[in-house]
Amino acid sequence: MFDVNSETLIEKGTVLWFSPYAALWNSSRLELKVATSMSDAGYKVTRVSCQGVLDSFCPAMSSDGLAVNSSQRLKKAICHDCRANSIAINGSMDFNNLVTLDENISKETLQSIVNIIGTVSKQNYAQFVVDDLPVGKYSTYLSLLHHKTESVTDTDDSWMEYLNDLKNALVSLSAIKKICKVGLPEYLLVYNPLYPSNRVVTEFLTNLGVKLIAVSAGGLLPGRFDTLNIYPTISSSQTITLSKSISRGVSIPLTEYEEFRLDQHLYELTQGKDPWVYSSVGTGLTTAQVRDRLGMRTESTVVTVLLSSPDESRASVAVQAEYLDNLGLDLSKPAEFLESMIEAAKELPDFDFVFRVHPRMFPNKREQVVSRDLSALLGILETRSPNVYLNIPEQNLSIYEIIEITDVVVNHTSSAGLEFLGHGIPAVHYDPDRLGIYPHSFGWNVNRGEPIAPMIQEAVQAGKSKLNVNVARGWWATVLLRASVDLSSPSTNQVPLRSIISSDFETTSLSKTLIKKMIPKAIIEKAARAIQRRQRLFHGVNIELSATQRNEIVNRIETLNYDRVWEPQIIVRGEPK
Repeated sequence: MFDVNSETLIEKGTVLWFSPYAALWNSSRLELKVATSMSDAGYKVTRVSCQGVLDSFCPAMSSDGLAVNSSQRLKKAICHDCRANSIAINGSMDFNNLVTLDENISKETLQSIVNIIGTVSKQNYAQFVVDDLPVGKYSTYLSLLHHKTESVTDTDDSWMEYLNDLKNALVSLSAIKKICKVGLPEYLLVYNPLYPSNRVVTEFLTNLGVKLIAVSAGGLLPGRFDTLNIYPTISSSQTITLSKSISRGVSIPLTEYEEFRLDQHLYELTQGKDPWVYSSVGTGLTTAQVRDRLGMRTESTVVTVLLSSPDESRASVAVQAEYLDNLGLDLSKPAEFLESMIEAAKELPDFDFVFRVHPRMFPNKREQVVSRDLSALLGILETRSPNVYLNIPEQNLSIYEIIEITDVVVNHTSSAGLEFLGHGIPAVHYDPDRLGIYPHSFGWNVNRGEPIAPMIQEAVQAGKSKLNVNVARGWWATVLLRASVDLSSPSTNQVPLRSIISSDFETTSLSKTLIKKMIPKAIIEKAARAIQRRQRLFHGVNIELSATQRNEIVNRIETLNYDRVWEPQIIVRGEPK
């Protein structure tokens, strides 16, 4: 069933689009834009879809708030929308071939997979290998993220989801091998290759010489799906601080257009609307009131310590996708950073330390699960000195309200460190090799075992700097815009920023709270599902791409460097100021 034919020839000029989750319309739309661009450039595109063989549970369902043990009625609703979207996608362009997972896997093979799953236990799952692929490990990714556990064996629900993902991964692997039996594609197009089914397909084909086109939405707000990232490997996004092309891009002055898009992005961050933005919109409190809510002294030097949620990096390490970990470096863990900062606070009693616990460790807008790491973290914090104060979500303080009272930020692995730098605040980085989200050269660095307190004092003495603002903005512009394909139309986001900024976000927040109290929870949930369903349904076949955008997509793909470090083309948007 799982034989490998390494002698199968690669057919040049072909693309295999692995697209089983059409109900994820925003990401499917991005993939469709890439597929259309490649087709227009002369490539033969084959699309692989799902017609229900993965209906036990899949990423489209989890994105809609379902769990592996949700009712079949709710799951079937997602499958119905997925098939409807798939039909629309199939008719939207001239595909070379349209195939499904379902028609490429027999009932006998499905039963064989079920039998195999029956042999997998909590003791042997990590050793489960097929075709030299550690499928048992690859399939842990989403369960670890969804349940925020240290192992997929920690809870019944995490184990159930893991077994489901393992089954779907084996189904996908078996079907893709049959599909590719007659010939291998030159390229594999896939969105987020870390999804278990996507991962096994990616690893199987790339091991045979197929080139990966891993696409994802960019990070630029308010339209996250108005920018497109194209990666050549599963860990490319983790290598941005090592990229020479990105480093060169940071030194190029921003254009007026880039300044505008970046200002809009930073404003949207403060509003906390995007599901990937964990911080709340805030309270509108004065700096004195913020200090009072935290229980701090009225006048003191403030050091903010950014604590990360370990589950995301843990999941990446578990599936062997962590770039730095794969280099064999001895890297520090969050608990070590926390203990080191507690000691630094004791050495600087005249400073107030705000330990910002990552909102992801608590129930939040994306998931309603408490991280199992939280109790251990709080246990370590019991040894803190009186000048250490906690910032947790129930205080309803925005990270930007914390920024307003901060003199120095100490960071380990958090992307939020760049937001402090963007406000001119000096940053101290603990174990700088661990920081992969922006260059540690942007601040002071403390290696493991070295004292942190002297560096904090040095950073405080240096004070806020316009240079910090400039390097942060240069990094944002390069990573969020210049290294990505800008898919926005010429008319997009042309409203002056000041005209869209609300001056009374405290009233807005209060109004939302009152409305939620007045409307029964069941009605709110029903309305939310209706909105989600509308968002995931296909709304037409016009993908709104200019010739310039199509050409850029194809050119970026054809010039991808498949070395370990991502070296994207850097395209400056707009005319120099």
